[in-house]
Amino acid sequence: SSLFQCSTFSLPDSYLFHQSLAGSNLIDQSDLLQWDKAPPYNHPTPPDSPEEDRFTQNLMDVMHGRHLRIERETHTRHTVMYNTGGISKILKEIREARQRLVIGCDELHARVTNLQACTRHKVMAECYRQWLARKILNYQRDEDIFITGKNPYI
Repeated sequence: SSLFQCSTFSLPDSYLFHQSLAGSNLIDQSDLLQWDKAPPYNHPTPPDSPEEDRFTQNLMDVMHGRHLRIERETHTRHTVMYNTGGISKILKEIREARQRLVIGCDELHARVTNLQACTRHKVMAECYRQWLARKILNYQRDEDIFITGKNPYI
């Protein structure tokens, strides 16, 4: 239930979100890998200001676009695998990936909920938690559809 609640969120509709979703070279991605990890973040606490609030919002929009792009790329890769008879390989991959994510889910939930950090770190931790939950549920949905003998990638 809490996994489902974490995984249901609105995606932004900003220019930066769409640029990131498209994989645009206009987005500097050199500093984004640190936000693909669970907190705590080894990043200096930024000053509290309206500019920082805007930066944090922009960063979140970019990360949402990036995560959705990666999700779609994975979906496309799985579609190709499915169409070339790689069903058992996909099942193995999604089961292993889901299991890895589930193992640390409770700890992550507690860590994000109790995070004592600046606004940027809290916002990015929540963004990370949301996408982790979404991945787990997507993997579970795909596996459930496979078990019924249907194609989850249509």
